[in-house]
Amino acid sequence: MTVYVLCRKCRRKIVLKAKRVTDLPELFMIKCPYCGHEDTYSRYSAKEKIYHYRCPICSGPFFLSRKPPIRIKCPHCESIIRIINSKLTVEKKGTGLYISSTAIGATLGALIGGAASKGSIATIIAGGIVGAILGSLFEEKEAIYL
Repeated sequence: MTVYVLCRKCRRKIVLKAKRVTDLPELFMIKCPYCGHEDTYSRYSAKEKIYHYRCPICSGPFFLSRKPPIRIKCPHCESIIRIINSKLTVEKKGTGLYISSTAIGATLGALIGGAASKGSIATIIAGGIVGAILGSLFEEKEAIYL
């Protein structure tokens, strides 16, 4: 995967040696190989190239940090998939079962809201909305590389 920062002077990509943004220190200094400008960057100014897909079997979202062509296992249904030129080919079908974490979060939020308010409709709806938002944060997983 490509991890990079943009030079603040010439705006060109400076490719870093880290594999993931999370591998970078909080602050680091780097010199642009193009214009020679030296500056301090934070981990939050670094970008990484990731590829987003949906499983053709379970429709679960996943991402790759490695550039295709690649062979992976779906993190949701465990189907074996080969990806070449953005085309997904299923080599082995998995369980096909995928339950959205957004739906699970909404259900749990509504149940907790209903239990806390003893059945108030407004609190049940609010709990469902909050649960759906929190559940959506855990929706997309990284593929398992084979």
